[in-house]
Amino acid sequence: MDIANQLRNFCETHEIKQKDLATELGISYKTVSGWINNHDNIPLKRLVDISNIYKISIDNLLGINRINNYSFITIDKKIIGCNLRKLRKQSNMTIEQVSKKINISSSTYCDYENGKNLIKTVYLVNLLSIYEPFSIDNLFR
Repeated sequence: MDIANQLRNFCETHEIKQKDLATELGISYKTVSGWINNHDNIPLKRLVDISNIYKISIDNLLGINRINNYSFITIDKKIIGCNLRKLRKQSNMTIEQVSKKINISSSTYCDYENGKNLIKTVYLVNLLSIYEPFSIDNLFR
């Protein structure tokens, strides 16, 4: 999945200019341009901000689900970590297996599951290829 294309399509479909998105997020136009042109990765926090500002589910924003099941999202690293752990265990996978599939170290993934760090969007999207069906929105609940 190409997050940049999904974000670009979202902006085009909703007639949102990059400068307007930047203003809404309180960031520079260059930052948004970097995301949309695939020069930079969009942080999960900013993806959540876009979701909450435009009242669109992350799954819908990223094209995972065509239905917009939006509900306000708050970021709680402990809840996200607990849900990542549940997903992994439901799939009968070890931390080592998951981390290898998404190309990060086991200790980094362990930190995500333990709620020490917020998972990076690029790795979160990579989990889509491991867990099916998978809702990014459900990680926040």
